[in-house]
Amino acid sequence: MGTTRKIRFGVAVNSEITSAKACVEIARKAEGLGYSTMLFADHMSRSSAPLVISMAALSATTSLRVGTQVLANPFRNPSILAKEIASLDMLSDGRFEPGIGAGWPSTSRTGRSDSDQTGIDMRDRIGIDRITFETDYPHSDSTWPESREVAARLLQGLDQESIVRILRTNAIELFELREFS
Repeated sequence: MGTTRKIRFGVAVNSEITSAKACVEIARKAEGLGYSTMLFADHMSRSSAPLVISMAALSATTSLRVGTQVLANPFRNPSILAKEIASLDMLSDGRFEPGIGAGWPSTSRTGRSDSDQTGIDMRDRIGIDRITFETDYPHSDSTWPESREVAARLLQGLDQESIVRILRTNAIELFELREFS
């Protein structure tokens, strides 16, 4: 028989947090409404630093898991980021949920890319088993309908086993979908 999994709901905070009070209010409201996670965006156009704002939200709650939608990896030293993530996780008793990626795609509404290729280029640091390709359809920063062309460009030069892991196997393992593969 298949594995039973609970469905969790989260809230993504894409707007700018303007004060400590606002952060605490949003976090406590999310927790009070039964959300399991609250995630903050990481873009240079936003003024709130996602790791700092995450700690404020974690400190104001007791069960809410808090983290980042995707930390734009090119902005940070990987060793320092790993230490900061480990510290947040320790200080929150394991409630910090980091997301790491390459930042804005070139098709985003900003018209610029934080770095399309960074995730692939850092595969030896990240681990090939921790990278997945996504199109984010129907959002404005989706690669659809050019997803095949974008994937081919980004994965050019990789061996076939790595390509299959990034495009398929990693997502199947992450979401425990073996019965569908």
